[in-house]
Order: sequence, then C-alpha cells, then structure tokens
Amino acid sequence: MHSGGDQREQIANELKEDLDKLLGKAQSQIQKINREIKKLSDLQLLVKAEQLVDKAVVEVNRFSHEMIPDSLIDYGLISIIEELAATTEGKNGLNFELHFPSREPNLTDLQLVNIYRILLEIVNNVIHHAQASTLYIKLEETPTQLYLFVADDGKGFDTTKIQAESTSGIKRIRARIKYLNGSLELISLPGHRGTNYNIQLPIEDPKNDYSV
Repeated sequence: MHSGGDQREQIANELKEDLDKLLGKAQSQIQKINREIKKLSDLQLLVKAEQLVDKAVVEVNRFSHEMIPDSLIDYGLISIIEELAATTEGKNGLNFELHFPSREPNLTDLQLVNIYRILLEIVNNVIHHAQASTLYIKLEETPTQLYLFVADDGKGFDTTKIQAESTSGIKRIRARIKYLNGSLELISLPGHRGTNYNIQLPIEDPKNDYSV
C-alpha cells in the first residue's frame, strides 16, 4: 500500500509529464505558426517587389517615350538624320555625306531612340574634339542586321585612353550599343586623319517592341 507521500509524488510526476507534453505540443504549434507567418511575410514582400518592378517598367517606358523626338516616330531614322545634318551644318560648319537605303530601316521605337542618341553623341564628339570638316554617315540593312558606318576626317585619338575615362562620350556610345545587343569597332589613332565607328545591330520585329 502506498503512502500519501508516494501518491502525491506519483500524481506530481504524472502532471509534470502531461505538462511537458502539452508544452511540447504548444511549442511545436508556435513554431508552425511562425513558419506560416514567415511564409506570409515573404509572400507579401514578393508581391511588393513585383509591384515595384511593374511600376519601374511603366516609368521607364514613359520616360523612354518622352525622350523620343516626335519627328523620329513620325518620319523615321533617315529623316531625323537628315534634319540633324542640316541643323549642324548651319551652326557649326561641319559638312555631312549621307548614304541611306531606299526605305526606312525596320526598327523598334527602342532601337530608333538609342540609334538617334548614339549619332547625337558621335556628332557632339566630332564637333568638340575632332576638328573635322566632314562627317560621313552610311546606313545598310539586311533582314537581320543594321550596319551604321560613321567616319570623320578629324585628328584622331588614342582609343585606349578614351576607354579609361568613365565619363567619356565613347563610354556612353558603347553602353547604348551593348544595350541593343550590338557591337562597335572603333578605329582611330592620334596623328592620323579620321575616326571610324563601325556599328552592327540586330534587327528586331517591331511587333516585339517592349517599350510600349
């Protein structure tokens, strides 16, 4: 026969075991709840990130369209180059020789605006640095590629030094060409006449223009 003390001890042990089990289950449930909260938090962060990306895309597209001259969209690349040449010749005395295909190249708005900015950068470099009298621009198109040849008769420069200058116009030209998945062959030497920009760009289907 058990004494009263033994019975109390047994009851206490049983209560302790029950309490330990209960606390263990409670701890397990809390851990599950924490995991679900974390999943919900991660989901909310993911949704917020997606919303921010969507907003950024909209803003970039809006900005891109604002930066596109109306005449570039209305009349095309050839017309805007001719307009640029006429304006520049009148103000800076630089002569242009232009050679274009018989029709407008089949380009997206995104390609149009970047090619236009590339040409603006080249013209700016020629005016301010090349001391050139003539700028030659030629466009050629195949079903899959656009070739843009630009050459001046200026004083030339050391291309290795230009590449080291992070703020140079050449850096910006290279960045735009890279953005369009194109390539640039830059030929120039100090003390030699002229600089050649040989640019090759893939032609995309305007139906896949992601700028709209």
